[in-house]
Parts: sequence; structure tokens; C-alpha cells
Amino acid sequence: MKIGTMGMGLTLGIVTLLSPVLPAHGAFKEVSRLITIEAEHYATNKPASSHYWQAMTNRSGFVGASAMQALPDNGTTISSNIQSNSPALTYLAIFTNAGSFNFWVRGWAGSKSADSFYIGVDGNAPQAVSFSKTSVWEWQSKQVSINTVGMHQINIWMREDGVYVDRLVLAANLSYTPSGNGPAETQNLPPVVRFTSPADGSSFHVGTTLALSAAASDPDGSVVRLDFLMDGALLASFANPPYSMQWTPPLGTHVVQAIATDNDGATNANTAITVAITNLPPVVQITSPPDGLSFRAGTTLALSANASDPDGSVVRLDFLSDGVLQASFANPPYFMEWIPTAGVHQVRPNFPLRQQHQPNLCREWRHGHAYGNQSGVAKSAAATGGPAQQSVEVGRERASRRWLHAVNPRRWRGR
Repeated sequence: MKIGTMGMGLTLGIVTLLSPVLPAHGAFKEVSRLITIEAEHYATNKPASSHYWQAMTNRSGFVGASAMQALPDNGTTISSNIQSNSPALTYLAIFTNAGSFNFWVRGWAGSKSADSFYIGVDGNAPQAVSFSKTSVWEWQSKQVSINTVGMHQINIWMREDGVYVDRLVLAANLSYTPSGNGPAETQNLPPVVRFTSPADGSSFHVGTTLALSAAASDPDGSVVRLDFLMDGALLASFANPPYSMQWTPPLGTHVVQAIATDNDGATNANTAITVAITNLPPVVQITSPPDGLSFRAGTTLALSANASDPDGSVVRLDFLSDGVLQASFANPPYFMEWIPTAGVHQVRPNFPLRQQHQPNLCREWRHGHAYGNQSGVAKSAAATGGPAQQSVEVGRERASRRWLHAVNPRRWRGR
């Protein structure tokens, strides 16, 4: 004897188990007066009374990806207020015929106390269906009425927990009886989508405006909507072609999806491309003075550099001495005259790159001599008591000769 329970709330922990085996399906179409549906291809799965339908593969002999079982199997029967008290599976079907249909269900019962469920159409008039055997897969049916052609809801409700349902067949031919696994599922084929622009894996400079476009078709119906998404967020929706828009993506690598929906509610599998939006730093080369030469104190040097940007343009180049700006250039040639002085100096690069931490790179000029925290430093001869002259030797490291910055529209780069 089973204990009747109704109106009990379902805990959140149980609800989290109710994810479909496959994405929610659109409507299933009547073909040759038959509609065949895999039980796991439901449109909605609603728990109730501390029970739920779960996709299971623990009983061999099911068809498709799984069968659906009413759980937990703790000896519960729901016998009143079915629509509100019983966990429900809902399917969408498109009928081209109206009238009487036999509603067949393939299922499995572990015992006579776990062998029944309810069927219905459009949420109305639940009818109890029981399997006549246990521990085998079998077909059982009830007759239902389809009042109009078009879309209808097909309902399965739990009566006794523990029961399995595997396939549903609605037959306009009342003399038809399924056998074995039954007929092939009458699927609504999903739309087909492909990107036409930009190419997958392409890379663009930040600030570039792109043409984002796709083509979509449906093999057994029509496309009623196409959505573009960037990193899961909706960019735009289109009801009709052409499916195209102007798009200026932000800096970074982005996943762009195109999802089409057909007239029966089916959507395409994931169609996505990856687009990289970059801003490479400028490249700078000191052209004067040459690396490693020595000069007398007071010598006026020509300080010059070349700068370019691999994916944009250089908008400013700065020459700095001891961290102090000496000159700034908006356009080439990048040239200035420079007379280095004796004393204690510190040369430090400044990298305002999105407020990232920068290494402590510096050169020290101490008592007329420059010492570095790395090899190949600049130095001069005169200090305390030495000859009244000095020379400047630029070290072997590129950055030890001088620090300069070339700035593109969005970054600074020290060399």
C-alpha cells in the first residue's frame, strides 16, 4: 500500500538535479499521422510534492539517451489535484489532424506499486495509465482528443514514484499499435547557422568597427529570430534577414555566438567564433648616440630615436632623464640636443600601463659616475679630486643609454 502525499514543497537541492539531458526541444510534428517523442526530449520539467522526473540510464533497453523516472522512489502515490500536486513533463506537438488519437507510452515498472502515471493534453483531464507487467519494457495507451490542428501540449504526470517512461507515440490511426522500440522520433530539425563575417580566429586593432553577419536557414520550417551574443550577453536580435550589424568590440578576446530559432521553437547547436581585439605596444629604437661611446663633460649630444606601432600609430614620444621629462614629440623626427650633467642621478622608466605593477628599473649617477643595478651602465670620470673633465659612456644595454616612451592611442611603452 502506498502512502498518498500532496502539496509538499520541493527542496532546492532536488531542483538542481533537474537539468535536461539535451537542450529544451521545439515542437514535434505529426508525420504520416504519427507523432513520436523521446521522453527525455521534454519542453519543461516541473517538480512537485517533493518529487521530480529525472533522466536515468540504469535500466537497460531504453531508447535514445535515457528514460525518465519519477523520483525519489519512496512509496508515494499522488491521486488528487494532479495538475498541481504531481511532477510534470510537458512536450510540444504540432498536429495536422484533429480528432481522436491513441496516446501510447513505452515504459518500465519495477513492481505493481510503481507501475502507473497520468497522461493528458493541454494540461487537461489527466488519465491514469498502468503497465500490465513488471521488469520489462512495454507499451500502454489511452485515447485522447485533439480538438484543433496546430500546436498542443502533451502531458505526463507522476502517479506512483519509481515508474519509468521512455517514449511517447500519438497515433491518429486508432488501429495502430507500436511494437519493440516503436517508430523513429518525428523530430523538428533545428536551424542551420554559419557566420559570414568576421572569420573565426581573426584579430583586429582596438577601435576597429567590424561587420558582424551570419546566414541562417531551417530545413523543415522557417527562421523566426536570430540573436548575436558576445561572451553570453545579447548584442542584437533580428526577426528577418539580412542578419548583419556594425560592431566595435572592446579590447580582449571574445566569443561571439549566432543562435537562430525556427517557427516551431527549435534552436541551432552552438555556432560560435572567436575574435581577438588587440593593442600592441609601440617599438622604439635609439639611433643616437651610438651604444658604448664616451664623451667629454659638457659635450652636447644628439639624442634621437625611431618609433613605430605594429597595429596603429604613434601619437607621442617622450625623452626622460632621471624620470624627468626633457622633451615630447607628437610627430617625427624624434630628435633633441642633450648635455648630460655630473652628480647623483636616477634614471627610472615610467610605465602607466593600465595601472599594472612595473619592475624597479633604474640607473644611478653617483659623484660623477653612474652605476646601474644591472651590467652595462653609463658612467663619467670626474668626481671628487679627479681630473677636471668627465666623459659619458653609454652602456651596452639598450635602455641604459636613455629611457624614452612611445605612446600609441591607448598605451605607453618604455624601451
